[in-house]
Amino acid sequence: MIAATPDRGAAETGGDQEDAAATCEPAFSATAEPAAMVRLDLSGPCLKGQTVTIHHNGMMFSHNVGQDGEASISAPALAEQAIYIVSFGDGNGAVAQTKVPDLSAHERIVLQWQGDDGLQLHAFENGASYGDDGHIWTDAAGDPDHALSGLSGFLRHYGDASGPDGLRADVYTFAKGVQLSADTVQINAEVEVTESNCGYEVAGQMLRLAKDATLKSHDLSMAMPDCDATGSFLVLKNLLQDLKIARN
Repeated sequence: MIAATPDRGAAETGGDQEDAAATCEPAFSATAEPAAMVRLDLSGPCLKGQTVTIHHNGMMFSHNVGQDGEASISAPALAEQAIYIVSFGDGNGAVAQTKVPDLSAHERIVLQWQGDDGLQLHAFENGASYGDDGHIWTDAAGDPDHALSGLSGFLRHYGDASGPDGLRADVYTFAKGVQLSADTVQINAEVEVTESNCGYEVAGQMLRLAKDATLKSHDLSMAMPDCDATGSFLVLKNLLQDLKIARN
């Protein structure tokens, strides 16, 4: 664990504030959990109410620290030797790492984006349709215990900072010991046409962690229709197979 030392030349002024900043060394730790997850614990009185950014193997998301200066996050691992970096608003940061022994038993899909465009990751397991038990998304996120039993996958959403700079991600973890393929699950990326994104381009990135621990990335781009289509959804289908676009 490496703790950050705040910059004494930061914007705060006044003797008491400078003394507080100088003595604040945030603690950051990582602990392996079941289902190839990692608990990240962050603590520092100078971080109260701050928005920090978590970095891990190409994945990034924003997180709001509580008013007590504490944050605890159950984050996905994308490497067996998992290294996490947290960056603070003043340019400083901290590093934590841990070994994730069960990583090879799981496969993951990450859909990440920036801003309020509202991208969503949807997984349809074993031929499921919208609303079925095998439809995994933010409103029906599944259970890690089921994944550990090999029954189904689960999804977690990251990024609780609003606004155009907020970094967000949906992460789908497939059932333990089951091969992730287009035959067993269909992965879609969806975005609703809104007044704020109609007529613009919405961009994101997909990361795929396979059982051999290789991590592949693919940039996504969707040209949103005009504003008369507000309320409809643009869908990138079958991301494990090929990228096909359709509007619902």
